[in-house]
Amino acid sequence: MVSRIDKWNELGLQKLISINKGTNRYKLLQARLKEYGQDKILQAIENIKCSSFLKGQNNKNWTVTFDWLVKPNNFIKILEGNYVDKENTVKIAKNKEVQPLRFNNFEPRNYDYDNLEKKLLGWDNDD
Repeated sequence: MVSRIDKWNELGLQKLISINKGTNRYKLLQARLKEYGQDKILQAIENIKCSSFLKGQNNKNWTVTFDWLVKPNNFIKILEGNYVDKENTVKIAKNKEVQPLRFNNFEPRNYDYDNLEKKLLGWDNDD
């Protein structure tokens, strides 16, 4: 099984070397583990892969750090997919990893707009 450190380092962001007992990082991680479990921790890290914002593609070139991830308010937002790029939201939902919280996970209808316009203007009548 892949460790949390290995999974985090796969992101290619700030390298995580250790999580030492007694540190704030350790305490926050233990609290998230107790609250959500190992699988949800790994899922949150996986969700970061689908977020260009968290990987530094933003106007400040800010990138997520492990310490930021394990803070309670930040962790749940990442786990719920709030930072996932819109084009990745549907893909993640189909994998049942994260359920999107939006109404954009459906296929749009295709309309013949020329035909609709003619009907609305009354041009389709054979009078």
